[in-house]
Amino acid sequence: MMRTTIKFLGMYIGLSVFLVLMWAIFSYPNAPYTPSDWLWAFLLAIPLQLAFEFLSELVTKNKATRFVEQKTAEQSFSLVRILYGVVLFLVFAGLVIGAGYGWHMLRQ
Repeated sequence: MMRTTIKFLGMYIGLSVFLVLMWAIFSYPNAPYTPSDWLWAFLLAIPLQLAFEFLSELVTKNKATRFVEQKTAEQSFSLVRILYGVVLFLVFAGLVIGAGYGWHMLRQ
């Protein structure tokens, strides 16, 4: 029980540090400076992690993913599986770039 709790806390802190550093890099001129700003950034990492977890569930537990997995289960190498992963990546990257562009347009 204690080992699981320590592992969870370590993973949470590591992911929080990564998310906060990415946020600080992307918002460079407006990066947090005071200790309370940094504390808020770490606390806001919780909703980000939950959102990424929800997104991960949507991507890995949908009908298309199950269909691709069923059709390619007996193959160790499948171009269909690779193509599906590339399409998912491109859709996600497009959404992130679009959201970034929209945020940039809102800030002007």
